[in-house]
Amino acid sequence: MSGKDNKYELEVKISGKLDESLKTAVRDAEKDINKLERKMEVSVKKAEESVGEKREKAIKSLVQASDKFFGTIAKGGALAAEKTTEFLKDSITAGMGFESQMSSFQAVTKSSSSEMERLYSLARKMGETTGFSAEEAGQELERMAMA
Repeated sequence: MSGKDNKYELEVKISGKLDESLKTAVRDAEKDINKLERKMEVSVKKAEESVGEKREKAIKSLVQASDKFFGTIAKGGALAAEKTTEFLKDSITAGMGFESQMSSFQAVTKSSSSEMERLYSLARKMGETTGFSAEEAGQELERMAMA
């Protein structure tokens, strides 16, 4: 290359345009990038809002289901406690009635402690194997003894 000025031109194709000026091409590219960024920000915001709404609905459904589930458990627990209390009360009442009846029987018959052990056992067995309670069996034993 001799002393002549050689000019080189650079053509840049950006966004489908052929531009002779690199500065203009870069500026146009930056504008296009900024537009894309804004569109992307809007899309991301819409996606986040949609996910947020779905998350809120899912949480609300989960809370409702857990309230129903734990409410049912609480009702079941309360019912079980009530039935257990009734059972214990009935058991204690029956036991006290049986003990009272057997004490009355012993007073009437003047039975010894070894005789009473056998009669306790007999009355319990009758209560288990017949349609009568152990207390009712003790009452019948007392009636027979008085006869």
